[in-house]
Amino acid sequence: LVVECLGDRRSVIREAALQTLFEVSPTGSSGVIAAVAELLAHGSVDVRDVAARALVYLASRGSNRVIDAVAHHLVHPDALVREATLQLLSEVAESGNPRATSALQCRHQHVRNPRAGADRSSR
Repeated sequence: LVVECLGDRRSVIREAALQTLFEVSPTGSSGVIAAVAELLAHGSVDVRDVAARALVYLASRGSNRVIDAVAHHLVHPDALVREATLQLLSEVAESGNPRATSALQCRHQHVRNPRAGADRSSR
């Protein structure tokens, strides 16, 4: 329920949910991380901001759980979602993190040839 409130249209509810999440969620909780990670694709930039702040809090530096949970947003059709994901990765991933590096390489491949994934899946 708290994670759902992070996506509320009212900022006061989002902020209260974020504060509650900080107080009650254990750092590294994979279920909470996955649910919050999906909010990075929310239509509201304010909700994406709250989700990013929550993920930074929930993750320990270099957390592969967060990296894995958000990597697919690197190829999201909305440039603002991709930007928020890149920013989050810069705050969570340690320099040289192999999972983050791999996710960024996949993004680079997608940018260079967006049909490559579709071509491979149709074989």
